[in-house]
Amino acid sequence: MGTDSLSHCRNCGAALRGEYCADCGQREGSGDERFLDVARDLASDLIEIDSRFWRTFYPLVLRPGRLSAEYFAGRRARYLPPLRLYLVLSFCLFLYFSFAASSGLGPGPIIITDQSDDEEIALQVEEAVNAASKARVASESGKTTESGDYGTYGGYEEYGEAGRAAGDKVRKGLDEARAAREASDPNDLNIELGFSNENSPQWMQELEQDLEERMKENVAGLREDPRPLVNAMLDFGPQMMFILLPLFALLVQCAYLFSPYHYLQHLVFALHYHSFAYILYLLDVVLERAWEGAGGLLVLWMLVYLPLALRRAYGSSWGGAIGKTLFIYLSYGLMMLAGFVVVAITALLML
Repeated sequence: MGTDSLSHCRNCGAALRGEYCADCGQREGSGDERFLDVARDLASDLIEIDSRFWRTFYPLVLRPGRLSAEYFAGRRARYLPPLRLYLVLSFCLFLYFSFAASSGLGPGPIIITDQSDDEEIALQVEEAVNAASKARVASESGKTTESGDYGTYGGYEEYGEAGRAAGDKVRKGLDEARAAREASDPNDLNIELGFSNENSPQWMQELEQDLEERMKENVAGLREDPRPLVNAMLDFGPQMMFILLPLFALLVQCAYLFSPYHYLQHLVFALHYHSFAYILYLLDVVLERAWEGAGGLLVLWMLVYLPLALRRAYGSSWGGAIGKTLFIYLSYGLMMLAGFVVVAITALLML
């Protein structure tokens, strides 16, 4: 190896002043790296990533606004970059959603009622009505038979007949509802997208008509099994949240319109806040699995997290932080609702 290769970086050619190049950052050694050198560098990188993860995780979850304040102050190298942190947690969250939807472990399981369910409901209602009638007779007469069953005193036959009639009425109603569901015609659905009218171009009216017909057909198929719609919505979930994220930053900018902070700083705050929301949801899932009935407890921390984060990151007063939090929550909630509607319609059209 020549003298020039030792005094200049082999990657960019800049003069060397130490083990690492000051221009491109490449590490220079005495020659080609051996296996032990590569293993050492890989272990060093993993340890660095691991340490940065834990330095990021603790303030992200337990010290609201600390990561954003550190980023604004220029102390960034010790933490994971905001965009990388968001992408990793977003991937983990929607991977869990997909797994939960396919395996039936997610919140709100899908229940499809069939004929046997209707009959079971009718029998249970009839039994409940008859039991209530017997209890009423027993309470009025104060007497029972020797076997302990309710007797016929006080007009039991009358109440029993009324109970059976009520059960028959319930069963009849369920049968009629099931028959109407089975005989329903998809063309009877009233679906109007409304993005064209009689004055719109012909191609736009035809497009709207085709989309409405397709949605009617898909809705008819979902009556048997709605899981394809759920899976399709999950596929569009990451894209929707990635679009909503800069809108969240825009709301923060509106809340701090006259502050010295600019939009990119608000975007960093939005990345940190959404990363916190994703990891809190995953932690809540773990808590629910470990302690049944504890699911949702961590949501309380999310409610107070945003005003605390605004106070630390932007130096807001308590009144200002609470007022801005209400504005952001209300506006962002409406945006998310609109986003879910768009995703549901898109998923329904894509089936």
